[in-house]
Amino acid sequence: MSTVNNDALVDAKKVSWSYQTALWSAVVGGVFSAIVLVLLVVNYLQIKVLDPVRAERLEMMKVKFIGESTSTELLSEIRQLDLDIRRDWIRRRLFSRRGGYLLLGGLVVCVVGLKWTATLRKKLPMPGAVGDKQAQQVREAAMARWAVTVGLGLFSIAALVIALTPQIDLAEDVAPGYPSEEQINKNWAGFRGPGGAGVSAYTNIPVKWDGKTGEGIIWKTKVPLHGYNSPVLWDNHVFLSGANKKNRQVYCFDADSGKLLWTGDVTAGGSGSVDVMEDAGFAAPTVTTDGKRVYAIFANGDVGCFDIDGKSIWTKSLGVPDSTYGYASSLAMYQNLLLIQYDQGMEEDAKSRMIAIDG
Repeated sequence: MSTVNNDALVDAKKVSWSYQTALWSAVVGGVFSAIVLVLLVVNYLQIKVLDPVRAERLEMMKVKFIGESTSTELLSEIRQLDLDIRRDWIRRRLFSRRGGYLLLGGLVVCVVGLKWTATLRKKLPMPGAVGDKQAQQVREAAMARWAVTVGLGLFSIAALVIALTPQIDLAEDVAPGYPSEEQINKNWAGFRGPGGAGVSAYTNIPVKWDGKTGEGIIWKTKVPLHGYNSPVLWDNHVFLSGANKKNRQVYCFDADSGKLLWTGDVTAGGSGSVDVMEDAGFAAPTVTTDGKRVYAIFANGDVGCFDIDGKSIWTKSLGVPDSTYGYASSLAMYQNLLLIQYDQGMEEDAKSRMIAIDG
């Protein structure tokens, strides 16, 4: 009899120890989840409230710097604030992702602990208990419902937090939508090449050409429409434009063979006729390219954009320029911006504009 009682006592101690472990696991998991949830809420509010305020402040500082371009102190502040915003943006979104998983892990520990506690509670010895079995069943059922309700609630919160967490992949850098400085220097993307300096990065190029003897000339190709603009080069593509009173076109040639790869018609719907001097023509401005798209402008103010395969992306009419000699300013690119010097009229007319178009 004594042996039976001792065994029962040992089993009771084991159950009691397991019960305490399960209970504390549930408590620790719940407290941990609550702390992580609070931090995630604070982090979310910073993303939605603090970050936009700092971004607006940065834009105001940039506008101020335009009027005070000599202020090196303001420039340093702009750079530092921009760096802080970018670092915090990455840090907060990374915390949102990792915090969501931490919250989910804490909830799993809490729910498992609650379930384990409820199971062991049934096995706890109750010496001398004569109690009402019906009342005990009611208590156990209530505790089970409470555990399920709490578990479902916590899982719902975790699912909501993870769903609202912004996704960011830091393992792979996103390439910018515009060419790098190295790519620009490697090619001849606009009038007079990189930076308009007229200097090539290459040294092994011909410096003498003779149309009659063919010296320095690999191929010759007829251009469909006349134009005084200069050809530009990107990889193995040569771009230039041509136009007359009725038609405005962009051409792409194979740099190795001289074959005409495609012709793009620019029909922006510009109204009004334009008179040009003979030595300017209708296609004097040199085109420009970023390696993905090519842009052209003509004497009547029509602008066109084509992709590298000749598909028309967009066209735009700037209106017929007021020019007695014909419009001839070449295009330029800066990152994603197409820059247009739209000079016209006399100085006192104040008609000339500097235009930037999102390419």
